[in-house]
Amino acid sequence: MPPDYGPTIVRQETDAPKRLNQHQPQPMNQPAPTRDGRPRFAFTLIELLVVIAIVAILAGMLLPALSKAKDKAKGTSCLNGIKQWGLGQLLYAGDYDDKMPRDGMGAAGTYGVAGTSGNPSDAAAWFNLLPTYMSEKPLSTYWAAPGSAVYANNTASLPYPGGKGKVWHCAAARQGSAPTPNGQYGFFSFVMNIDLKKADASGVGGPSLAFPDMPRMASILKPANTVLMFDSVFDPAGEVINASPGFNSVNPANRWRSFAIRHGGRGGNIVFLDGHSSLVSTNTLLPQQASGDEKLGIDVIWNNLYRAVNP
Repeated sequence: MPPDYGPTIVRQETDAPKRLNQHQPQPMNQPAPTRDGRPRFAFTLIELLVVIAIVAILAGMLLPALSKAKDKAKGTSCLNGIKQWGLGQLLYAGDYDDKMPRDGMGAAGTYGVAGTSGNPSDAAAWFNLLPTYMSEKPLSTYWAAPGSAVYANNTASLPYPGGKGKVWHCAAARQGSAPTPNGQYGFFSFVMNIDLKKADASGVGGPSLAFPDMPRMASILKPANTVLMFDSVFDPAGEVINASPGFNSVNPANRWRSFAIRHGGRGGNIVFLDGHSSLVSTNTLLPQQASGDEKLGIDVIWNNLYRAVNP
């Protein structure tokens, strides 16, 4: 008989070491696992503050650039808008024996009065004769005499920046306060050159052609330099360059004394009688002469007859 070595002992594998490892403490820099065994990741307070600081720095770098891009887009829109009026004038002149419409100021040289001239119903004014050439309605169709004395009513019913009649206004024009008299007779950020109707070379104090006469286009010696319409001051609070800022935006015609200071503070847009438009610095036009007449020696002409003898 074979020797008896006692009971056979079968050695079995054990997972005790593995279980032991499962109960070992986690390193402090390792996140505790989730229920399904995947590691859990989280920000510390310091890391979160660092991320917030980085985002704030990036925003501070990007926002000025975005603001400049937005201002540039508005300036381009304004330039294209005022150019439309210049093209409208050229088409009108082709249809009406080379003539220009009147500047909207009434027979007495004022605006905002009852009667057949000097208000939105003026049949000889640019704001009623030119819009049809741009597929737009005349101002007279927006307005009901005698107009409203309520500012909010007028901004809603009449052409106004951001509201009705996009082609009527500079995209950058804004108002921080209501003008006088609350836009009852319309709002104008594009206005006509009031000196086109001058009858002689005596300057701003000289006579004007009798209402509703205007010179023919062919009589203008330098149409590429002579202002037809321009970007005018609009905000009574933010565009103060004359002695009566409360009347900003209320007249359909004006001169350099009411030239805009928009588009990043650089100035305003002008469309000239030949139909081209460009941005012009306010400092190019000002200061005026001590006599109150336009600045000389520049390539921007307001009174064609005056500048012919006073270049």
